[in-house]
Amino acid sequence: MASLVLTDSFEKLSDQIIKLYWVDEGGFGVPAKVGKVNMDGSKPEVLADDIERPEAITIDIDKKMLYYSTHHPSFVKAMDVNGKFTTTILTESNSISLPKALAVLDSRLYYMDPKYDKIERVDLPKGDNPKIIIDNESDLKTFIIYKKRPVTSHPCMTSNGGCEQLCIPSDGNSRVCACSVGYKKDGELKCAAYKTFAVVAQLDIVRGYSLKDPAEAMVPISGSGHHILHVDVNVAENWIYWVEFSRGVWNGIYRVRPNGTELQPIVKDGIGSNGIRGLTVDWVAGNLYFTNVFPHENYLEICWLDGSQRKVLVKTTTDAPRELAVNPAKRLLYWIDYGQYPRIGKAYLDGSNWTPIVTSGISNPRDLTVDMMTNDVYWVDSKSDMIQKVSFSGGNRQVTDKKKTVGWVPKVKISSYVMSQVIRRNIPNSMGIAVHMGDVYWVDRNLDTVFKASKLSNNTSLPISVRTNIPRLRDIAIFAATNQPQDSSNPCSRPDNGGCEQLCFSYPTEASTISKKQYRCDCATGDPVEGDGQKCKAVAEYLVFSTRTEIRGINLDPHSNSIPFKTVATWMSSTEPGHNITNIINRGINPEGIAYDWTQKKIYWTDSSNNSIYAMNVNGSELVMIARVERPRAIVVDPCNGSLYYTDWGRFGTSGKIIRTTMAGSLKKALIDKDLSQPSGLAIDYEDRMLYWTDAVREKIERSDLNGENREVLITATIYPFAITVYGNYMYWTDLQLRGVYRAEKHTGANMIEMVKRLEDSPRDIHVFAASRQKCTFNPCHINNGGCAVSCHPGINGTPECKCDDNSKLVNENRMCVAKNLSCDANKFYCRNGKCISRMWSCDGDDDCGDNSDEDVNYCSE
Repeated sequence: MASLVLTDSFEKLSDQIIKLYWVDEGGFGVPAKVGKVNMDGSKPEVLADDIERPEAITIDIDKKMLYYSTHHPSFVKAMDVNGKFTTTILTESNSISLPKALAVLDSRLYYMDPKYDKIERVDLPKGDNPKIIIDNESDLKTFIIYKKRPVTSHPCMTSNGGCEQLCIPSDGNSRVCACSVGYKKDGELKCAAYKTFAVVAQLDIVRGYSLKDPAEAMVPISGSGHHILHVDVNVAENWIYWVEFSRGVWNGIYRVRPNGTELQPIVKDGIGSNGIRGLTVDWVAGNLYFTNVFPHENYLEICWLDGSQRKVLVKTTTDAPRELAVNPAKRLLYWIDYGQYPRIGKAYLDGSNWTPIVTSGISNPRDLTVDMMTNDVYWVDSKSDMIQKVSFSGGNRQVTDKKKTVGWVPKVKISSYVMSQVIRRNIPNSMGIAVHMGDVYWVDRNLDTVFKASKLSNNTSLPISVRTNIPRLRDIAIFAATNQPQDSSNPCSRPDNGGCEQLCFSYPTEASTISKKQYRCDCATGDPVEGDGQKCKAVAEYLVFSTRTEIRGINLDPHSNSIPFKTVATWMSSTEPGHNITNIINRGINPEGIAYDWTQKKIYWTDSSNNSIYAMNVNGSELVMIARVERPRAIVVDPCNGSLYYTDWGRFGTSGKIIRTTMAGSLKKALIDKDLSQPSGLAIDYEDRMLYWTDAVREKIERSDLNGENREVLITATIYPFAITVYGNYMYWTDLQLRGVYRAEKHTGANMIEMVKRLEDSPRDIHVFAASRQKCTFNPCHINNGGCAVSCHPGINGTPECKCDDNSKLVNENRMCVAKNLSCDANKFYCRNGKCISRMWSCDGDDDCGDNSDEDVNYCSE
């Protein structure tokens, strides 16, 4: 359709123009034409079909005349609203080439021609007296003439004609009630949502098709940038779920109502570079299962239906689980493995009891589903061109044929030759499968068709084409209450959730008989409360590491899949990880390393762009420079002993040093300055009083005592060790090139394990969150700010040191700050306002300076 015009004159004697008129450019066997139809889509009629390349159409309601244009040849013609009395108004001799838009006003015809860069008008009915309205205007698209129309009356203008949704004008000043996409008529006035329909995914769109009529049963999921792989539904809560895989905006899991409202992202972060490849909804327990594929590892994950309570159930490098299906009644999860040896497996709903059930006779399984009436598992194989099924437990494997049937036979006796002969003629490239009532549905990507056939093994009828000419087919799911029966006997059914605070997993009957447990609670974040098992408590000790885009936490136990807090993207509060995000400072700095003085709530960091080390309070106040450093990198503080350690790569990054100062930057000493290139990470073992560091160039991890003595190499050939931390009996570090997090024994470097593998973004800094690492609480600055008027820092032997900002200098026994340009005699007291007074007048109770700086509370307390 090239263009259309809608008439809205509701005069009782002019019911013939309550129509929709359009021009159709044709193609694919459809002729070009001018047509009309009632506004409810009934009584279509062709008015003219002897045209080529139509462009625009408009109507003169008063005179009941239509005007339409074409190009090649270029002309504008007129006819009455019934297609009679056709006349030519303009031709190429009138200097027109591409009459792109038309309008009529007061017996004049207006047209736009982007080839001539103009909008022109002519008089009707002959097309004479041309006058250019706009000239030499490039890139013209379209135009419309605004005209206030007379007030008329029509049933649709009063209370929407009584219609619940759409009121459409019809013949004889009447109206027809209609329903929007996703709804069907329920009587004359009402509309009802479709209760049963097929949800069909193409790569760039998801549509819902009624199983009983040609209507669309849901608002399409469409737009630019989509790359849709899988769909599933939650009938009880009225949601459509789908998986996207792209490098753009759409990547992850989303959901939307069938009527197109409440579009929500469910899983948007922590997605592997190969995307999410499987999706299934447990409608009874209210859980969403999905497979998350990384370059060297595959995850089976779970979350609640709104995306919360996300947890990794299975991590595997040997299996390659992709598509998923769940049977809440039998409390089993099924998966397809795309690996070198394709197979289909099952597991308990918590990911345990990971067991293959079909390992032979399959080549390229693409999708699977569960028939909730029989509990059988169906799958399609795009290479052997078959639909097969197996019982829920993995026995009685069967091939389903639409022309020829292979009956029930033992799995070991089905030959691949027989299976490939049976179905290949019917299913060239099936991508998705679903079962509803007595039928099996599948989508064929080669044939661009949605098929259905009887699911019974003794049926020999040809498959039925449900929808045709649908390109790029990917998946299918059936939205029907019968496909998702509720199960009140399931202990994890909502809303009770088994009494579990977070995740609830029910077990199959055979597992319950053995373990005497019907279900168990689990925690997505935190640890289960001992004795209770239903509640979750915050994890007291865990590992925190950062990438360029996020901060993540993992348990110190490498076998645990729960996480201590949700992944966040910026600085976080240690009391509520992921909450209370605060921007402290973001201008004029390039921080490389960071350390925290818990005794005084100060932040220290190395700044490579300013070649300095700075400190400030956690609210950003009292910002001071601690030291000038040629190329600072890592930093760690020991406030219990008033010491600060940092690494300096040197000017060319080849002669690194590890340096110790007080926390105010004094008493500088190089502890390690030989056989060191680029010390990237630095950590203190507060228990054993040892210093650990990484050297990325020399590919080593070393340690010494806090004086730089007793140096020893713990790890060699670690590729690119970056940051390091030490806790308990272990040291933990990140590797920038291997993109992983590692652990080894801190005394010997033995028993190294990979705790996090092949991250999408290389891990950077790393720390252990544990109260026992921050034992000491005394700080000499706690008492009257250590006698400092501004910034106080703990020094050696429990003494305080004062610091000033860059614009000030220390005076008055190095405890107060004044502007650098001020000067007083050695025996005088510096006032902040620039006055110099006798030292004897300070702290005498009188305001001798005039700004009361000689009576500063902190200064006078010492």
